[in-house]
Amino acid sequence: MQPHSSSDGTVVGSTELTHGISEGSRTEAALTQRPIESDVETRALATLNDWSSRLWRCDSLELGLELMLDAVIELLGAGKGNIQLREGSVLRMAAHRGFDTDFLDFFQEVSTDDDCGCARVLRSSALVIIEDVATDPDYSPYLPIAIAAGYRSLVSTPM
Repeated sequence: MQPHSSSDGTVVGSTELTHGISEGSRTEAALTQRPIESDVETRALATLNDWSSRLWRCDSLELGLELMLDAVIELLGAGKGNIQLREGSVLRMAAHRGFDTDFLDFFQEVSTDDDCGCARVLRSSALVIIEDVATDPDYSPYLPIAIAAGYRSLVSTPM
């Protein structure tokens, strides 16, 4: 760091030079320095790097959440998804893709008293995967909305 002083000797600013590599360069270097297990893994890492760069340029939380959601949907090959933010003991819908108004209204607010996938995450702070909502007895109250929304399985992840 090099200080910049006025004519009377008062420090008015400084210049700091750093040498390093960007996050993208580190990812690229890591990819070239280890054996690649598959083209799928390579594409996934490249996609993550691309989405990470986009997130850094976001100027609002809303846009950031929408970009995160788009990235997860793309990486998982999902048809739809949503992000809910925790406000105290409830989750509120913050971003969504592919769901109709009935689904969005139904899950607009989820509490710890509910037993849908995201409420289970809210209680446990752990990943929840329901491979088939039709065979999960605790999910039965939500089955009609799942059928109407056109999904059979779900992944709910705490962030």
